[in-house]
Amino acid sequence: MSRLFAYRTTGKTPQPDSKWLIVFSPQVTIPQGDLYDLLTDDIGSNLQPDALVFVVRDNVAAAIATKLGELGPEEWRVPLGTTAVVVVGFTQMGALGGVHPVSGPDVTIDDGAFASLRDHGLCELFHRRDGLVRPSETTHFVHPSGKHSKAFIRAANLLVLGPEVMFVAMTILGHLAPDLEYICVDTSSISSVGHAAIQLRQLFDPSYVAPMVNSFSSWPGINGGYDFTQPKRTLVLISASTSGNMARELVKRKMLLKDRVLILFGLIQSSPDVTVLCNLVADPRYSDKLPLVTEEYREPDCPMCKTGSTAVHFVGDQFLADAIQHVGIKITGRDIEDDSKAFLGRYRCRGALGLRQQSNNATAIDSYFVDVTKLKGSVFDDRVKAACNRHLAASTKLIVNADDPGSAQLALEIADNYAPEDVSKPVSAKDLSKIGVDSVHGSVLIVAGCIGSGGCLQSISRDLRDPAGDAPRTYLIGVAKHTQHPRHGSLRGDLVYSSTDHKHAVVLLEELTLPERHGPSAWEVEREALNGLVEPDSGADLGPDLIKAVLDRIDAIDGLQDSVNSFFWAAPDGTPLGLRKTFAFWDGEYDPADASHGDILFTIACVLENLRGGRSPRLRQTAFYHGFIAPSTFGRFNDGVIQSAFLRAAMPGELDYSGDEDASREMARLLKRIFNEWDRPRGEATVEFLISLMCGRMRLKGADLLDCLQGLDGAPPLILAFREGCAKLSQ
Repeated sequence: MSRLFAYRTTGKTPQPDSKWLIVFSPQVTIPQGDLYDLLTDDIGSNLQPDALVFVVRDNVAAAIATKLGELGPEEWRVPLGTTAVVVVGFTQMGALGGVHPVSGPDVTIDDGAFASLRDHGLCELFHRRDGLVRPSETTHFVHPSGKHSKAFIRAANLLVLGPEVMFVAMTILGHLAPDLEYICVDTSSISSVGHAAIQLRQLFDPSYVAPMVNSFSSWPGINGGYDFTQPKRTLVLISASTSGNMARELVKRKMLLKDRVLILFGLIQSSPDVTVLCNLVADPRYSDKLPLVTEEYREPDCPMCKTGSTAVHFVGDQFLADAIQHVGIKITGRDIEDDSKAFLGRYRCRGALGLRQQSNNATAIDSYFVDVTKLKGSVFDDRVKAACNRHLAASTKLIVNADDPGSAQLALEIADNYAPEDVSKPVSAKDLSKIGVDSVHGSVLIVAGCIGSGGCLQSISRDLRDPAGDAPRTYLIGVAKHTQHPRHGSLRGDLVYSSTDHKHAVVLLEELTLPERHGPSAWEVEREALNGLVEPDSGADLGPDLIKAVLDRIDAIDGLQDSVNSFFWAAPDGTPLGLRKTFAFWDGEYDPADASHGDILFTIACVLENLRGGRSPRLRQTAFYHGFIAPSTFGRFNDGVIQSAFLRAAMPGELDYSGDEDASREMARLLKRIFNEWDRPRGEATVEFLISLMCGRMRLKGADLLDCLQGLDGAPPLILAFREGCAKLSQ
C-alpha cells in the first residue's frame, strides 16, 4: 500500500496550463519504491507531467529536496531536463513554507498557487473515493435531521488511506490554536482527521498539548445529547453539509466561535457565514448534482417514499448501507399461503373480488374489497348459519350493520333467518345516535360484511356506549382482510374489552391477508401519467384520435369504483385480457371465462404479500437487501392477464431492476421478445408493460430500456406514443 497521495492539477508555470503531478507525503523521506510505482502508474494513464511537485512538512522539505537531487536519471520515470521537480513545504499552520527547486525549468508557487493545489487535492480525493453517495432507484437516505433526500455526502468514504487522511488534516492545521481543549466531530467516522492533525502538529512541535477528540453525534448532540463544556476552546469539524445549518446552529445555540466551526466537504450554493474547507459547488463534476442533496423532504411529503423507495437511516454515528444486495425472487405456484389458496378456491369466479377507491386522498381505485352480496349461494351461507347457531345470543335485542350494502344484506339475512323473533329490523351504524340512552336491554350483534382496518367497528363500539352500556356484544365479520396480523390482533383486543368481567365476542367467518396501501396505487400513478400526456405543455405529439384514446382510458379508470373487471388495458388488437386454463395458484375445476380481473389481482396480491411477510419472507427491501420479482416470473406466468396482475399488484421497488445489471438485461431481453410479438398472443400485455415502464413502476437501466423498446417498430400509434414516453425516462 502506497505511503504517498498523488493527484493531477494544472499550474501557470513553467508554461500556461502546465500539467502538474502533486505528490503529498507526511513522512520524513519520500519512499523511493512507492514513488517509482506511483510514477509508473500515473504516467501510464496521464502521460508525462510538466511539473512534479512534492508537498511535504516544511521542517523536512530541504532535506527531502537534497535527497531527491541525489537520485540519478535512471531512478526517475520523468525526463529531468524538461520536467520541473520542486519540493514545497507546508508549515505547522498549514500554510506555504519553503519552495525548493530540485531540477528542470523554474516553477513559481506562491500562496495562491499553494491554496489552489490544496483545494484541488480535496476535490480530487472526494471524487476518487465517491464522497457523493447515490443509491439505486430503490433506496434513498434519511439524514440525522430526519429529512429525506436522494443523495448524501459521506466524508467517511474519503478517509481510507493514511496519506489521504493526513492530507485532509493538513488543511485544518491553521485552526489548531494553542488554547484548544477539544476537537469535536459530528460523527466518529471523521475522528481520524482530528487525530491526524494533532499528529502533524506534534511533528512540528513535540511540546504541543493535544486536545481531546470527541464526537457530539450530529443533530442528537446539538439537541441536548452532548455538553460542549468549553465552547470557546473547542474546534468543531463537520463532516459534510449541503446547507450550513448545523454550523450556524452550533454557533447560535452552543456559543461556539464561528471561525472554529469547520465543514470539511460541502455542496452549498452560498455560504458567506460558514467555513467550508472544500465547497464542491464550483467543481463541474458536482455542480449539477446540487438538487440531489439539497432537495430534502419531511417523511409525510417524501415523493420517494410514496413510490416505494426504501429509506436508509443512520444508527448513532454510523451510516447503515454502503452496498445493497439485489436478489431476484423466483415465484412459483407454491408461493401462495394455504389459507389464501383455500379462500380463493371457495369464492373465485363469482364476481365478488374487486377494488374500490377508499382512501380520502386517493385519485383512483386503491383498496381491495370483497362484495359479500356476491357470496350468497356459496359455502359462505353455511358459515353464516354455523356462526349464528353458535354465537347469536337468545337475548339479542339489537342488530347493527356497518353501513355498507354487504353489511346491510348480511345483517338482514341474519335477522330474518337466525335472530330471535322479537328483534327489530337491523339498524345502520349511522343511525345509532337516534337510539335513546340505556334503551337497549339485551345483547347486541354488530355485523360487518368485509373489513380492512376495522375502524368502522371501533366507531360502532364507541357509539354503543350510551344506548347499550355494558350490554354483551358480538361482532360478526364476514371477511376480515388483514394487512398485518398484529394489527388485527390489536383490533380484536379493543373490541372484546368490557368494563365487566365478561368480554365481548368477535367472530370471523373468513380471513385473508392482503397488502396495505403504500403510496399511490398503480391506477393512480397511471392516471397522473396519462393526464401529463394530454396537457398542452407536455411536448407529446398526439393527434386527436390518440388524445381521445387517452382520455377514454382516464374515464375508464375513474369508472372502476367497486369494479371486478376492466382493470387492465386490452391487448393491442382490442381483445380483453382473459385467463387460460391451468392457473398455477388455483386448484380444482373452474371455467376461465368466469374468472374476473379482480380474481386474478386478489390471487397475485396474496402471493406477493405472502412473499413479503409470510413464514419465510423473501420479497423485502431493507437497508442492506433489495428483493425484486425475478424477470423469469414473467416468462413462467405468460398469460397477459397474470403478467398484468403482477405489474399492478407489485410495489414499485419489487419491479426495479435498475440496481442490478444482470437483472436489468434479463428483463429487457424478455420485454423485447414480448414487444416483438405485440400483435400476437405472446404480446397481449404489451400496453400494460409500457404503462408500468412509463409510470416508473418498472425500472431498467437506460441502455436496456432503449434496447427493448426497439421491438415496437411498426406498432399502432398509441403504443408508439407510450414508447416515446418510456424512452424519455432513459435520458
